[in-house]
Amino acid sequence: MSAGNYSFLAELRRRRVFRVAAIYIVAAWIVVQVASEAFPAIDVPEPNIRYVWLSLILGFPVALVFGWRFDIIGGRIAHTPSADSAAATGMSLQRADYFILAALVLVAASIVIGFGRQILLRQPALDAAARAVSIPARSIAVLPLENISNMEENAAFTDGIHDDLLTQLAKISSLKVISRTSVQQYRHTTKSAPQIATELGVATILEGGVQRSGNNVRINVQLIDARSDAHLWAETYDRDLTTRNVYAIQTEIAENITAALDSALTPADREQLEKVPTDNLDAYFAYLLGKQRMTNRNSDSLQQAADKFRDAIKLDPDYALAYVGLANTYMLLGDYGDLSLHEMLAKALPALTAALHLDDRLAEAHTSMGAISAKTRNYAAAEASFARAMDLDPNYALAYHWYGDVLVSFLGRPEDALPLLQRAIELDPLSPALNITLGQSLENLGRFDEAMSQYLQTIEIEPAYASPYLLIGDLYRFVYGQLDEGIRWRFKGMARDPGMALGLSRTGVHYLDLGGDAEAEYWINGALALAPDQFVPNSGLAYLYRYRNDGENALRIARKLQTIAPGNNDSLLMLVTFGQYREALDKFGGIYPELMCDDEPLVTRSNFFPALNLSLALENTGAAECATAILNKIIVRSRELPRMGSRGYGIADVEAYARLGRRDDAIASLRLAMDSHYRALWWAQGLASPHTTALRDDPEFNEMMEEIKADMAAQLTRVREMQRNGELPEIPVKRRDSTPSAHSAR
Repeated sequence: MSAGNYSFLAELRRRRVFRVAAIYIVAAWIVVQVASEAFPAIDVPEPNIRYVWLSLILGFPVALVFGWRFDIIGGRIAHTPSADSAAATGMSLQRADYFILAALVLVAASIVIGFGRQILLRQPALDAAARAVSIPARSIAVLPLENISNMEENAAFTDGIHDDLLTQLAKISSLKVISRTSVQQYRHTTKSAPQIATELGVATILEGGVQRSGNNVRINVQLIDARSDAHLWAETYDRDLTTRNVYAIQTEIAENITAALDSALTPADREQLEKVPTDNLDAYFAYLLGKQRMTNRNSDSLQQAADKFRDAIKLDPDYALAYVGLANTYMLLGDYGDLSLHEMLAKALPALTAALHLDDRLAEAHTSMGAISAKTRNYAAAEASFARAMDLDPNYALAYHWYGDVLVSFLGRPEDALPLLQRAIELDPLSPALNITLGQSLENLGRFDEAMSQYLQTIEIEPAYASPYLLIGDLYRFVYGQLDEGIRWRFKGMARDPGMALGLSRTGVHYLDLGGDAEAEYWINGALALAPDQFVPNSGLAYLYRYRNDGENALRIARKLQTIAPGNNDSLLMLVTFGQYREALDKFGGIYPELMCDDEPLVTRSNFFPALNLSLALENTGAAECATAILNKIIVRSRELPRMGSRGYGIADVEAYARLGRRDDAIASLRLAMDSHYRALWWAQGLASPHTTALRDDPEFNEMMEEIKADMAAQLTRVREMQRNGELPEIPVKRRDSTPSAHSAR
C-alpha cells in the first residue's frame, strides 16, 4: 500500500467516516425491516419498499460527506479540524459550513420527499391496476330497466322483467352477475357506466327499458363496455305479450350477452335458460307483484306478498317459483312479523316441499330449504341444501349469504363463513344485510375494528337501515366497555325502526348492565307489546326477572321460551340459576347428547354456554365427574375463542374456574377480562351467576364487581344526562300494561 493511500485511510479513520458509514448501514437496515412490516399493515404495496432502498442508497454519499466535513461534539455540530490544526476538539462552524449543511439537508429532504411522493402517488395507480386485474372480463351488472310506458301499473311488470333477466343471466356459470339489491341503488342514477362498473366490480353494464302496450311488449337493451364506454351490442324485441315470449326474449338476451363476452353456454346452462316457469300470464303478473311486495320487510307488505303468491299458485298449481316466494314470505313473517317458529314451519315447509317436487333444480328452493333446516337445528341438512344451491346457481348471492349466516349465527364457524360472505359481497356489494353479516363474521373472529368499519360502511350504503347502528351499539357494549356510547348508537338504530322488537328488547338488557332497572322494563315492555310471542322480547323479560331475582316468573318465561325455540340456552340458564336441575337435564340432555358423557364430552363453539349450564345440572344430579370433564373442556375451548364481542365468552372461564375450585385462576382471569374492558352482562356472569357461588365471599372478586358497578353507575348517569339534554332521539314505543309493573323511562 502506498504512503498516499495509507495517509488517506488514516484521515478517513481520524474523521470517523468509517464509523458514520457503519452507523448509517445499521440504521438503514432497521428502516428497511420496519418498512417491510409496516407497509402491509397500512395497505402500501410491498413493491414500494424499493423506494425506501433507493432513498437509503442515495443518502449514503450524503452521510459520508457529512462524516468527512463535520463531527458532533458535546451535542453540537462542529467543523472537523484538519490533521495539522491545533483545534483538536473541533472548530466552530464557518459561513461555508452553514452553506454545506444546508445543501446536505436539502439533498436529503429532496430524496425523502421525492421517493415519498412516488409511494403516495403510485398507490392509487397500483390500487386501480389491482382492481382492473381482479375484475373478470365476463362480468355484468344489469341496471334497473326503465318503464318506458310511464304508466304506474306497468312499474311492477318492468321490475319483474328486470328481476327475471338477472335470474336468467345468473344461471350462466361462466358469468359473474351482480345481484338485484346492489344494482337497485342505481335506479335513476346520473353516474356514468364506467363509474358504476368500477363501484360494482364488473367489466360490462346492461341497460334498457320495457314498454307494455295492450297485448304487446317491447324490450330494448344495450351492452356497454365499462372500460371504453362503448356499446358492444344492442337489440330491440317486439313481441306479443305471453309468458313464453317474455322468457324467450330473456333467453335471447342471455345468449347474445354470452356471445358478446366471448363465452359459451354449457348444456346445463342452456337447459336452465330454456325453462318456462309458467304459461299463465296472470299467474306471472301475480308472482311479480308478490316479489315486489316482499322487498319491503314490514308485516303488512309481507301479508300482501303472501296473498299474491297464493293467487299465482291458484292460477297455476305447477308454478314452482311461486311456492318458493310463498315459503320465503312465511319465513320473513317469522323474522319480521308475528309468526311463531311452529306456525312458520307449518306454512313454509309444505310450500317448499311442493316447489322441489315440481323442480328439484331450483337454487332458490334449495337455499330456502337450507334456511328452514337451520331453524329446526338440522344443520347437516342445511349445509347440504346450501351446497346444492350454490352448485346449481354459482351467482345466487343469497345462497352464499344465508349459508354464511348459518355458519356465523348457529354453528359458530365464522372462519368458514368468511369466504362465502366475501363471494356473496362480490355478487351483491351494496346489500346492507349482506354487509352486516360479513361484519358479524369478522366480529366473531375477534376482528372488532374491522367489524366496526364494515358496519360504518353499511351505514354509508343505506343510512336508513337500523341494524348497523344497533350492532355498533353492541360493539361499544361488548368490546369497548363504553355502554353509554352504545346506548347513543342503539337510539340511532331504534329511531330508524321503532317497530323492531329485537332492537327494543336488547336495549332493555343493555340498560340492565348499566343498572337502569326502570329503563330496562320500559324497553322490554315495548318489545313485548309489538311481538308478545317472539323469542327475543321474552328472553329480555326472563333476564329482567332474573336481574330482580324473581325465580318464579323467570322460570315461567323460561318454559315459554322453550316452546318458542326448543333447546335455547336462555331457558337452560334460567332453569339452573333457580335450581331446576332435573328439569334442565330432562329437557336439554337429549338435545346435547355430546355433553352427556356417554363418551368423551365434546365442547364446541356452538354448544359452549349450554355445556357450562348443563354441567351444573349434571353436578347436582349425581354426575360430578362428567361435570368436571365438561368444565375442563370449557377452559381449553375458551383459549381458542374471543373473550369479547356479542358472541364472545365473556367470563365463562372465570365461572368454570370457580366451579373447579381454582380460585387464583378465576381471579386472574376476571382481572384480565376487566383490563380488556369487559362490562356486558357483568352481573349475569358475576354476582348473579349460579357458577360463581364459591367466589361470593372473596374480597378480590367483590372488589372487582364493585369497581364495575361504580363504572356502570357513572355511565348510566351520563346516559340520563344525554336523555335530559335531548341528545337521544324520542322513540315512539307501543305501551304494554301487563306485568311487570309499568315503570316509565321517560
